[in-house]
Amino acid sequence: MFYIGRENIGVEYTGTTMELEHFAFGPHHLWSHPETGEIIRMWQPFNGLQVFPEGSYITGEQDQSLFEDPPPECKKGGSLFRIKCDDNGYNNEDEDEAKAILESDMARAIEPVPRDEYKGEDFAEMSAVLNGWLEEGDTETRACDEWTTEELQQLQAMLYLARESKFDHVYQGVEDNRRMRKEWDEIERDWAGLTELMEGLDSNHVAHSVRRDGHCHEAVMWYVHHLTEDVKKVMAEAGVVIPLLSMQRHEQPMEGEHEAHHAAHAVYGEQVTCSSCHAKY
Repeated sequence: MFYIGRENIGVEYTGTTMELEHFAFGPHHLWSHPETGEIIRMWQPFNGLQVFPEGSYITGEQDQSLFEDPPPECKKGGSLFRIKCDDNGYNNEDEDEAKAILESDMARAIEPVPRDEYKGEDFAEMSAVLNGWLEEGDTETRACDEWTTEELQQLQAMLYLARESKFDHVYQGVEDNRRMRKEWDEIERDWAGLTELMEGLDSNHVAHSVRRDGHCHEAVMWYVHHLTEDVKKVMAEAGVVIPLLSMQRHEQPMEGEHEAHHAAHAVYGEQVTCSSCHAKY
């Protein structure tokens, strides 16, 4: 989780205001006691509000089976996906193989220009070509218009955590369009700010499609260019689904359009950078 800051917050059901440390990951938040670390309040860990007035730690006799080594979550069936663990929860990484895979991935990261088979004449053809490659892969795909913005943001939160930072070091060094443009806390703040700005728009307003389609392109870019091949394989085995690219390119809104439409399109322009390399026109 990412540290947000120390806050004075009214804790439900207690009638008190407490000074707590705020942490977040995607839509999931918790507030803990600054000195003991005990969790006092949580929002959306289980799709709702949880409050622990006395703290969340369990006192007294502990069930030692809960502390077996390796933990159950590391064993087969214990987590959505596991990386470099055998069915018994132990590391099974072959160092030479892992090094070879990373070197292959790095070679692709260093190459700034995609090959012709990954290009299209224009935006629509580019999207069709790249979607074809995505659909041929092991990871399940779903059309962009079948996703909600919230679902895409949750997927991106997972992709951000699973990324290989060495790739971004390459991209940042040459200001490659594949680079991560912001840290996670800033990304979340921007998402929340745009959500608030768009609250007054009709649900059918085109700005919602602009925002969703931008997330699809950005999520695909993160998946393709920021994950190692072994992580992609693990995600495929775990049933993770990724979006396909939208076929339509959204044009700049006309002067006088709602400010949320202009704001959504400005973000969209930062997210749909693939066309600068993958589309000829």
